[in-house]
Amino acid sequence: MNRGKNMAKSAKIDFPKTSRMVNPFTHDANLARYLEAVYPGFLKDNQDRLESYGDYVRTELEAQAEYSDRYAQPEIKAVLDDPSNPTGRRNEIILNDRYKSCEQEIYSRGFVADTLKNDKPSPHMLGFLAQYMTSYSDISVGCPLAMTHPIALLLASGKVPQDISQKFLPQFTRIDGKTAIGGTWATEKHGGSDIPATTTTATVQQDGAYRLDGHQWFASAAGFDRWITIKTARTEDGGIGLFLVPKYLNEDWDDETAQELNPVYISQLKDKMGTKGLPTAEIELSGTTAYQLADGQGGLRMMMEGLGCSRVHNAMAAAGVMHRSYVEAVCWTSTRETFGKNLIEREGIQEDILKLKTEWLAGSALAFESARTFDASLSDKGDKNERAWLRVVTALAKFATAERAVESSALALELVGGLGYTKDHALERIYRDSMVLRVWEGPTHIQARELAGVLAHGGADAFMSRIDTVLDGLRDRAGMKLETTRLTDLAIEMDTSLKAFAAAPEKSELVAHRFLKAMSDVLTYALLCEEAARELDSDKTKQLIARNYHDIHYGDKMPVSLEKSALHEHFTDVVNGKPIITINAPDATPK
Repeated sequence: MNRGKNMAKSAKIDFPKTSRMVNPFTHDANLARYLEAVYPGFLKDNQDRLESYGDYVRTELEAQAEYSDRYAQPEIKAVLDDPSNPTGRRNEIILNDRYKSCEQEIYSRGFVADTLKNDKPSPHMLGFLAQYMTSYSDISVGCPLAMTHPIALLLASGKVPQDISQKFLPQFTRIDGKTAIGGTWATEKHGGSDIPATTTTATVQQDGAYRLDGHQWFASAAGFDRWITIKTARTEDGGIGLFLVPKYLNEDWDDETAQELNPVYISQLKDKMGTKGLPTAEIELSGTTAYQLADGQGGLRMMMEGLGCSRVHNAMAAAGVMHRSYVEAVCWTSTRETFGKNLIEREGIQEDILKLKTEWLAGSALAFESARTFDASLSDKGDKNERAWLRVVTALAKFATAERAVESSALALELVGGLGYTKDHALERIYRDSMVLRVWEGPTHIQARELAGVLAHGGADAFMSRIDTVLDGLRDRAGMKLETTRLTDLAIEMDTSLKAFAAAPEKSELVAHRFLKAMSDVLTYALLCEEAARELDSDKTKQLIARNYHDIHYGDKMPVSLEKSALHEHFTDVVNGKPIITINAPDATPK
């Protein structure tokens, strides 16, 4: 009798039993609302494509992720350097066909090519959403997209020599299953993230191409059937130039009988804790042919432009991981019965579920803002303030979403329990893979260094301007009095802190990471409030999410509360995705 009664209670939760039943696009009503509000017409043009890809993600991509991680990781093999004249051997990376097929699926669906069309290109949000959905299932497939997209964009930007763009851009925009995969090569053994310390040299040749000699400590892309990377190298004038390195030197890449390999020598594969399906190699460059994209005075700046796009991808990938963590936690706790109850009926478990949803929606708000800003910065209307804001928001979003993705996947794994710690459950892989998000494209202190640099050159003003824009929209919005008061207080404190930071530049190395954390928290809360105001008339869920976020990050820790949060009072509706029309005392301080 008790068991039947408990099952009846759990039936209130209307949620799929397994994550394989969840389409990450159709399940994400929050994403649909955001796109409708910020990208008018985008859903009309892309809904079928995104829904179809969501089905692909939950089925074929997910099955491949498990297969590649457990049974078919990249291998290194010595092969004949020239089968027609076998005089030696070279190392080659072997990838399984299912992994390569999933990688090509992204490009075959036009997620990159359509953003670069001459006639009515799609917003770059399309490529970022491909990352968001892909990394819900497999960061190993999403990672190369985060490098392919920015390299293709650089080639299409008009900032590189036209002959190089005309020759190589078509390799990135093809949708026939033979798209070149991009890689960014900048990390060397002695310097790590210190790109200006590169010792790889670039020497101009008689034909105008360059010869690279040096190494790459973490080399992405090597191992794919077709790849094109960018590499920083020291030019003859002592500067840092940026160069394009193709896998093949012959003109017609489709003529497999005439393929001439560029001399890039693979030393070994990295033995990583996660992203096991993705090859990461150590390579040597010796007489490697490359083409200059930017000279010694502009190479570092152009590389950083590319990294800006990659960092948006990093944030979107992290948001995808948070979405997956929430889904796995609800699927498990709503079907797992212990001590006579389903786990999800226990109020302590419910608080953890709500924390996962809060952090997922918070991370999404921050990631989506970085993607929106990226699109805005590329438009003809993009001004200096917008470009400064892009540098600020990408640093904040990359840092904060990566941190929350790791925390969310760890919490979801804990809710699943012992099974989550084994390879029998997807969360073991999701958690391991999420760790790359904190180090990929620069760990915390690299983002702090980037933030400190831009704050002194318009970044602080750009940040406060964005917060003021949110406040302007809140002040006259009925029902948002509490949010207006709280955000105003945070804005005043943040403005005071930024002015103190500007007056003490010698403190930068000590405190930059503190500002990274503080500014990302304030911005995230502001963005949640902005979304809440937009959705308030039809659904007050986002307002409760914003309040829960404030409680988590700014609430008093003592004394320990004995009451439910305002969000918790609506637990079933929140999990089921039902609109919340009324809440008690909407402008009162939540319990």
